[in-house]
Order: sequence, then structure tokens, then C-alpha cells
Amino acid sequence: MRRAIVSCPSGVTRPTEDADIVEAMRASDKVLWLDVEKPGPDDFRLFLDGFGFHPLSVEDVRETHTSAKLDEYDHDEVVFQLEPRWRDRSLMRSELAREGEPKRAFQRVFERAVQRWTSEPQGGGYPEPFTSFRARCEDALRALTSDLGHSKTVLVFTSGGPIAIMMGSLLGLSGADSLRLQWRLVNAGVSKIVVGRTGPTVGSLNEHGHLEIEGKRLITYR
Repeated sequence: MRRAIVSCPSGVTRPTEDADIVEAMRASDKVLWLDVEKPGPDDFRLFLDGFGFHPLSVEDVRETHTSAKLDEYDHDEVVFQLEPRWRDRSLMRSELAREGEPKRAFQRVFERAVQRWTSEPQGGGYPEPFTSFRARCEDALRALTSDLGHSKTVLVFTSGGPIAIMMGSLLGLSGADSLRLQWRLVNAGVSKIVVGRTGPTVGSLNEHGHLEIEGKRLITYR
């Protein structure tokens, strides 16, 4: 599935044709946002012929390299452990709808749920205890940095939880304090880890200047 949004001085459009998407990508007065989920042959053709991506880069996308250690934690289960009745999603929606600001109300519950999850040293009945989540993220960090050769670069696409844990670990934060970083991470931000002779260090955390070209419109959290 493919979704494209184009912002330009005259307004916002949602092109579907390859030619219109390519034109928006090349135009100096337009900003293209393209989301491709489960890319197919037509999408790969667009990457190659329309965008001019290198064939090896496209082949990497075709093959996909994934690591379960970098998966996000189960947000639903963390919330349900605090509010078991919300397993009935219709009940959850109706309760939140009675609040003046449902999204803010959910965020307050979510933050309490995460705090409870991170404060359970023995697991507390969670399918994935926080200690296990933290351990797998730190294992992924060690694997990524130890396998990195001289002058090599690895690109990792993941979510706020794993990013917060890995960066917090490098900054010397506790597990719970590391996870708190996720609340202020901007979506689609870029973080950098530099591996030197003394090991990995934080190069940058959640850079998002590339999103600010449109002001605050592209800045989203969580």
C-alpha cells in the first residue's frame, strides 16, 4: 500500500500516479512525504526508475533485514495490565470519550502503565517484563556495534522504546530513566551512534531538522 502527500505553496495534494509522485520529488518548491507498506513490484519500479535509487539499495529493501530484538514493546499489553477492562476496546473508547480531552486522558493512563511496568523487578505477570525488554534492546546494541567494521555504516529503523533504551544505556541512565526519553522523541527523527576505539557513544539524539522545513506541521510525538 502506498500513500503520498505533497505540500506546496498552493496547498496539499495526495497524488497516486507515479509521474505525479516523481514530479513532486524533483520540484524545488514541493515537499513529498511517501509511505510505502509492504512494497510490491510497482513500488520497486518507482524506486528504481522514478527516484533513481541504486539497484543494490532496492535489493536490500526487497530482502529486508529484521531483528526481533529491535521490536517495540507491546503497548497494548502494558496498558491492559493496568486497566484489564480495557481489553474491551469499545469500553476503553467510551470511557475515554467521557473525558474532556480523550487523547490527553489516554496519555496519562499510558504513562502510569509504563511507570508500573518499569517498576516491577520480578516481571509482575507481564508477557515481556521490562527487564527482558531492556536486555534485548541492549543485546541488539552490542550486536550492532560489535559487528561494525572500520568506516562502516549501519542503518536501523525502529521505534521510540528501543531507541530510548539504547541511547539511555550509552548515556549511563537507569532503565526506567532511559525509557522516559521516549516521551519527547519526535517521530521520524534521526539518532546516531558513533563507534570508536573506546566503544560506542552517542553522536546525536533524535535530530529532526529535516522535518522543520514545514514548520510544526510534520512534528509529531508518540
